[in-house]
Amino acid sequence: MDKNKGTKIIAIIALIVAVIGLSLGFAAFSSILTIQSSAEVTPDETDFSNNIKFVTTEGSGNSVTASGQGATGDNATLGDSQISNIKAHFTKPGQSVTYSFKVKNESSYDAYLKSIIFGNANGDSKPIVCKAADGTDASLVEEACKGIYVTVTVGEGDGTKAVATNGSNDEIDEHKLAKKLGEEPVTVKIEYKTGSGVADGKFDVVIGDVKLNYSTQDL
Repeated sequence: MDKNKGTKIIAIIALIVAVIGLSLGFAAFSSILTIQSSAEVTPDETDFSNNIKFVTTEGSGNSVTASGQGATGDNATLGDSQISNIKAHFTKPGQSVTYSFKVKNESSYDAYLKSIIFGNANGDSKPIVCKAADGTDASLVEEACKGIYVTVTVGEGDGTKAVATNGSNDEIDEHKLAKKLGEEPVTVKIEYKTGSGVADGKFDVVIGDVKLNYSTQDL
């Protein structure tokens, strides 16, 4: 009897050892490797700033010819971001000169015209200043200068074009120039209006630079 009991105890101990050994045999170790990622996108702002350009109405060349009503104008020189040498030659009130060209959007973004800004004439606090030549009555020039009007128009069609005359327009909304292929006309009209004063000699008109401000957002 004792012998059978001892045999059973040995068998139980052997089974326990076998189970423990089996558990150890199937034990597994783990190691977790973590990958942390991020990215940053910094668009090239020159894609916008360098690709809103002036172009001629014909789409080639860099000279813009003036259209005159009783007056003449010098040929203007057109660059990508500037038009220069705009100059009208008047002889009396009732005359005007107009320059026509375009703005083209070659960028990857829609462009929104936000403002037309008239800068002051050099050395003055006004955008249009008249200076009497030697021998010309300054008071008569002052009266005549009141008849000088400069109008910049961007776009075409009622409700969609933006206009500024003798001063800035910074309240332009919903004026979109489509990306890649968008174009819109620009005109600069200089007038010596009918009914204005007349000087008794030559005088020069100094006009401040006019800037067209485009943005990628219509805010």
